Amino acid sequence: KINAPCLPIPISQVFWNNNYSITGLFEAEYPEKRVKDYPPNDDGGFASNPDTKYMVMPYSFGFGEVLVVQGKMPTHPKTRRGETELPEDPHVQYFSVSTGAAPPSGEGWDTYCDEQIPLDKDGIYTIIVSWPWLRPKNAVLENGIVWLDPGNGEGHYIGTRLWVGLLYIRFQNSSPNWKESPMNIPIPSIENPIPQDPVVMKEYYPRGKYVSTEEFEMMDFALKI
Repeated sequence: KINAPCLPIPISQVFWNNNYSITGLFEAEYPEKRVKDYPPNDDGGFASNPDTKYMVMPYSFGFGEVLVVQGKMPTHPKTRRGETELPEDPHVQYFSVSTGAAPPSGEGWDTYCDEQIPLDKDGIYTIIVSWPWLRPKNAVLENGIVWLDPGNGEGHYIGTRLWVGLLYIRFQNSSPNWKESPMNIPIPSIENPIPQDPVVMKEYYPRGKYVSTEEFEMMDFALKI
């Protein structure tokens, strides 16, 4: 499949271990088979460790010109402007979203962190990924939109699959009191193979959608995807 492991409706999932979250990603459509063939555990590895959970969203411009991602921003400290008082028990100590390549290369391209990301009145962020020449005219920070550069795609090291990449969403030092934390997502199992990421995270779950550049320029961002 020229778009594998990406799906027409993008999904973001916690990175468990290399076996399940890298190789097994190509069987994301078949959760029972994926768990059986590539058993997950909490080893981490390429991404995720005891203090940080990464969610990974594979994307392919074979499904659309623009990837749109929305979710509710977890509360976090603000320190970029010399603040001296920190919030009590924020959801995370740090949040970021990055574009990058698959683990065989480990290439990273573009990143925005929590304090750089504008939010709407409900605390929702809107992040898009597109080729620079297909970037919608309204995709600017002044409009509350973060645009991420997809770099050179997977083809930067093998010469093909230029349209495929990964979105990495980082949740560092989650509070044990934050119920919707990705730290609380159960590991998929033979008994319960379907990933529970959106069930646990609710409005904080990063949801994705593909649209054309023209469609994005006409979107009403009060409508959540």
